[in-house]
Formats: sequence, C-alpha cells, structure tokens
Amino acid sequence: PLEKNTRNSRILNADEEMGFQCLRETASFYMEKIKGEEGKYASKYLQQRRVSVKMCERFQIGFSPDKWDETFKNLKQKKIPQSVIARTGLIKNSEKSLRFYDTFRGRLMFPIKDIRGRCIGFGARSLKSEDKPKYLNSPETAYYRKSRILYGLYEGLEKIRKNNRIIFVEGYLDVIRLHENGFNETVAPCGTALTLEHLKIVVRYAKTAILLFDGDSAGKNAALRHAHLMLPHPIDSYIINLPDGEDPDTFILKNGKKGLEYLLDQKIPAIDYLVQQTIKNHPDTIQGRMQGLEELLPTLHQIKDRKRQQITLVTIGERM
Repeated sequence: PLEKNTRNSRILNADEEMGFQCLRETASFYMEKIKGEEGKYASKYLQQRRVSVKMCERFQIGFSPDKWDETFKNLKQKKIPQSVIARTGLIKNSEKSLRFYDTFRGRLMFPIKDIRGRCIGFGARSLKSEDKPKYLNSPETAYYRKSRILYGLYEGLEKIRKNNRIIFVEGYLDVIRLHENGFNETVAPCGTALTLEHLKIVVRYAKTAILLFDGDSAGKNAALRHAHLMLPHPIDSYIINLPDGEDPDTFILKNGKKGLEYLLDQKIPAIDYLVQQTIKNHPDTIQGRMQGLEELLPTLHQIKDRKRQQITLVTIGERM
C-alpha cells in the first residue's frame, strides 16, 4: 500500500507541475504579445497610465490576443494536454459548438503569483469600453483560490517582513504604483473583498495592517465593512480614506511619495473609525449612543479572547 500511495502521489505531483508549467508558459506568451504589433494598444494604455517599463517587467504585465483561441493553440503547440489547460481556467467550453475558446481575449493581463512566485492565475483588465466586466479574474481552480491570495505579496514579502506591516489597496495598478514609489508592502485582494483567509496571511507576516481606500462613497462603505472585519483579530489595524474622487494611483501621481507618507501618518485606528462612522448615524444623545453600541455588539462578540474583548469594549465606551 505504501508503494502504491507513493506512486499515486508522484503522478499527482507531475500533473500539478504540468498545470504550473501551463500558467507559466501563458504568462510568457502574454508578455511577448504586449511587445508586438497586437499589443500596441495595451502598451499605449500603460504609457498613458504612466506605468514604467521596470514595473511592467517586475509584475510581468502582458496582453491576451483579441482572438478566440490563440492562447489555446499556443499551449497545445507546447504539448500541454487540453485537460490541464482547462483545469487552469485558461479556456472555456462553448455550450453551442462544444469547442474550447480562450477565457481572456484582448485584455491587459496581470499574472497572479503564490508566495513561491509561481503564476497561479490572472487578473485581466478590459481595454475597450464595450468589453464587460472591466476586470475579469481567473475562475477558482486547484491553483487559484482568490480568498487566499493577495496580489503583490510575493513581490513585497521582504519589505512586509522588514516593516512588519501590510498596506491594503483595491486594484492591481494601485499596488504597482505604490511599489514603484517604495511602498513595497502594498497588496490587494484579487477580485474580492478581504476575507478571514486573507487576515490569516496578514497575521503570519505582519503585526500591522493599513487599509487605504478610494475617496468615493463606495470606498468609505468598504472601509467601514473592513473595519468590522479587522477588529476581532489580533492585529493593529488602521483606516485611511483618500480625498474624494481619488484612488491610490491618482493620488500618488498628483502628490508624490511624500504626500502618501503624510496620509499614512494620519491613519485612524480601525476601532476609532468604527465608532466615528457608527455614531454619525445616530442622535447625539444617550439613547443614540446606546443604539450605536448595539450596532457594534455583533462585531465585539466575534472577539474570542475575553481580555481583548473587554479592553475593546472599554475603549469603545471611552470613544462614544
């Protein structure tokens, strides 16, 4: 039985490695395409967004051909089995023709890497207004679990460990812009909100998390939602809302590295942010504050450590 299990394990490992090879080959293929005639439009877009060649190379940004099955054909030429290509999420099956076609076509491609630097999936941005949705991610696969992956973590791990903090933003280009300006500890969730799995990653590598959100109403709502998520966990968490109409990318282009450093110095503890935003929705009366506290109680009940829960409750009472 031991010999049989070992042989099966070798087969599974070989099969898994073929999938990683498939994703690696695809990332290289997309990088080649952005340098050619087909990718001129994508290259021009990156120039307009002022993304440097250095950052393009570091994050291996590419372009998926605007054809139905060119990526699929390229992978088959590399002798990668169709079953493996399908398992990586790079092709889909047409219900009408029953033929396979490329998942990503005519999009700016951002390879998503695991902690070992292996490509496990892609984030793809549309370049034409008619292509919806604007951002499209690889489907959930054995390689890519979006609730457990943070874009930029592999590239920023050294800085994260050195500074003992993680800065969360919402977009791929936001991550790249901050890395370019020395904030290498910046990461982003991949096409999803922060999850408990993401927070487990944070606790593993850092003691401080700073959430940097867009200045619009959606960004403020996201900040409040994430403050609720962060509070029960043993990590120092802070919130920063950018000026209205700004995202991290545009803000740093306008205000530079020093402007963002100033904002980071003004960060608000998540617990203070929660209290501020909660009491705003109620009258400045004892009854109003009691109603605000009632809203916060479900989050407080999620704190497992009794001492931490009591200290948090006292802190909220002082803030209110």
